Amino acid sequence: MAEYSIQDLMERYELKTRRSIYQWIKGLKLNLHKGYGNRVYATSDQVEQLDQLKVHLDKGGTIATFAPVVDAVLDTAAPLSVYSPVSNQELDWLEMVGAIAGAISPPNPISHWEKLSLAAKEGFILRTSEVQALTGAKPRGEKWERGSFMFIRKKKIGNQIGWQVSTIMD
Repeated sequence: MAEYSIQDLMERYELKTRRSIYQWIKGLKLNLHKGYGNRVYATSDQVEQLDQLKVHLDKGGTIATFAPVVDAVLDTAAPLSVYSPVSNQELDWLEMVGAIAGAISPPNPISHWEKLSLAAKEGFILRTSEVQALTGAKPRGEKWERGSFMFIRKKKIGNQIGWQVSTIMD
């Protein structure tokens, strides 16, 4: 079984600092074993996971979004069954989940515009954080346009700026 030292791994993945390889190891939750001279070494299986991580990172992924590919072996000796017995308790649970799923309505893709329209109609003054949550951008300047809405800087509300919302008429 091949063993790879930290220096070997740094060279293999063209990393300049030990900290980088240790971040990879920590992200994969690998436990390297200690060998000669109290040095740590990675096994071939661990290096295979690190190789997969390198490919993932090269494609623009992050350590947090990485999921290693694991080879699975199917036991063909055990008979496979398409149907499995389901208890009454499991049926009740499945019915309950189905009822909840049916009761949940999908999110309205224009609900943020409806809220802004209501704010404009009622003359509400919104805080910067509320405007940012509804528009996805932070307003700047004295007047700021987003979509069919104009945001006019008014006064401070706590530690934030207040913005009066109005609709833009063409």
